[in-house]
Amino acid sequence: MATLNASTPGAVSYLWSTGAVTPGIDVTEPGDYSVVVTLASGCEVTENVLVQLGTGAFQPAEAVSWKVIPNPAGDVAWVECPDCRDEQLEVVVRNAQGSLLRVESGQNGRIRLELNTQPAGFYWLELWQGGRFLGTRKLAIAGH
Repeated sequence: MATLNASTPGAVSYLWSTGAVTPGIDVTEPGDYSVVVTLASGCEVTENVLVQLGTGAFQPAEAVSWKVIPNPAGDVAWVECPDCRDEQLEVVVRNAQGSLLRVESGQNGRIRLELNTQPAGFYWLELWQGGRFLGTRKLAIAGH
């Protein structure tokens, strides 16, 4: 079981993809979950979470160190993972709302991201290797 918590100061309502309307939910199945948080100002913020649940005995995941440079970025950014093995890496690029934009691949712990077609703003990067989720980072793209 995993607990997802979207509790946000100033929030007036929550709506999860499961239909729940509470600040947090418990999930027992892997999958994509999302929540729309409505603030007192009327603004809505959507957050997406990918839940992967293992089978068998619980074993903590190894912490993997990786970074995005430069950040904020201009036309190009690099994802660097010195802890990653020689297997192929994948970076999932999502917009600020969590929608999938593209997937980039690379080897030897480095992936080059061409950003000149992306508008300025905030993005989410997910790092994957061999079907294993290694984490997420924010990326700011400055004006071109």
